[in-house]
Amino acid sequence: MGQHDDALANQIITQFYEGILTPSAWSNALCLLCQMIGSEHVALTTLNRQTNTVIVNESIGLTEACRDEFKAHYFSYDPALDWVDKIALGSWYIDHQHVGTWAMQRSVFYQDFMHKFDLGSINVSPVLRNGAITSFLVIQYGIGQPFHRQYATANLAPLLVHLQRALCLRLHCETMTQKADLAFAMLAQLRSPMLIADETGHVVFANQAAEALFRRQTMLHVTAGCIALCGSNKLRLVNLIRAACGVDGPCIAGGVQASKMADNLQLQILVTPLPVQHAQLSGPARPLALVLVHDPDLPFSSGTELLRQIYGLTISEARIALLILHGANPSQAAAQSGVSVATVRSQLRSVFQKTGTTRQAELMRLLSAILTLGSKQH
Repeated sequence: MGQHDDALANQIITQFYEGILTPSAWSNALCLLCQMIGSEHVALTTLNRQTNTVIVNESIGLTEACRDEFKAHYFSYDPALDWVDKIALGSWYIDHQHVGTWAMQRSVFYQDFMHKFDLGSINVSPVLRNGAITSFLVIQYGIGQPFHRQYATANLAPLLVHLQRALCLRLHCETMTQKADLAFAMLAQLRSPMLIADETGHVVFANQAAEALFRRQTMLHVTAGCIALCGSNKLRLVNLIRAACGVDGPCIAGGVQASKMADNLQLQILVTPLPVQHAQLSGPARPLALVLVHDPDLPFSSGTELLRQIYGLTISEARIALLILHGANPSQAAAQSGVSVATVRSQLRSVFQKTGTTRQAELMRLLSAILTLGSKQH
């Protein structure tokens, strides 16, 4: 490479790594790559052999119609499919060398697809393989453009090493993001308020149920980013969080009950240590505490539809089951439902039969998972 190409290569490499967190940088890198190789068309593609599908992850110079037709139909006619698995990472498939001009002139892929979009030849380099999935750098040259076989084979080798590393990091970050999104979505569905705090009480994370709890009452609240409890047990919550974080010794769990008679509010709070390896989300590794809150008065209509779907309960039976699940006896369930105790006992017998249980304690163990469901199901 000349001095100009060296500077251009450094810019491309920088954009590859920038693209790990800023996807638009990949487009910048491919634009610079087009400038270096003298082509107007470059793409990053992913082939899944298991599903026999292809994804054009990034592309420069290819129209949307071209990408759509390739993905929907013509990629299966691409002669490169017979060769790319045999090409080592960082090496090149060059159609004029591997397929030959004679075969290209008689290929549906070239005559019906490539020429339709003014493309004459392609160079393909596999840059990453992961089981059935392979990612490629693809260079498309226009009809009549001189072949850049030596340029692609030799001069791009240093860039491909960095492309491979950046692509690995990008996929790793995307996987982590997907897992985090799934975890947050799962936590958002949980009925139980929960949050994560450091030794000072600073809230690192709170699920939607916890945020809803803070909005509907003032006894347990977040002030200046820190969890705090009103009343005589204020200091006990502070000490529980410190103990769970191991400030004064081994990390230990504990609980506290808080009540506010004026609001008829009663909260049960459990504080337990989190493994240190999960503390990275707050910066440098340090112990964190998981704070779980149970509000016995939290509305519990959310499990009704799920009980109907899983066990075939009627609406009335599901409501009785949930009342029992929350600790009500038949008399209390009857009073809250506005029916007779005899009706409750009859419905409870039906619930036992449909759930395969025989006693209230057994029913409560079976259905206890319903307590964790969010309020989005009605």
